[in-house]
Amino acid sequence: MQSLYLSLTTIFAMLLFKGDFVKIIDKTGIGFVIRFNGIYQFDGVSDPILMHRLLPLSALTIIIPVMSVAAIFMYKKRKLQMTVVMIIMILAAATAGLITYYSATTAVRTDAAFIPLAKFYLIPLIVIFALLAYRGIRRDENLVSSYHRLR
Repeated sequence: MQSLYLSLTTIFAMLLFKGDFVKIIDKTGIGFVIRFNGIYQFDGVSDPILMHRLLPLSALTIIIPVMSVAAIFMYKKRKLQMTVVMIIMILAAATAGLITYYSATTAVRTDAAFIPLAKFYLIPLIVIFALLAYRGIRRDENLVSSYHRLR
């Protein structure tokens, strides 16, 4: 079952590569969007212009699905798998924190309001499915250790 949860974690993390996390619009109608690789400015007429690259956010967004796939194949080393899944949860929470930080600082600098979009709400789902995978792995580890005590 934890393989299913880790697969869903991978799929949701890979969905973060395309689209906008947050939209920030000021009173004049000029807006910004935070994407996987940076903050873009748009005016509604021309293509969005890259304003700032967000390397920490890009790195976290790439690392999470890679670690999720790696965790699927660590099924024989459950303790290591549990550690990797815990790291995935921490990295996903850090991703949400970075997006919120970048949104808040951009909104304050431009005197605008930020609106979380659908992609932003995938991050809590990543944490939830990673938590469910962790619980399943821990349950398997407890079952195997109790079996060893019986022998």
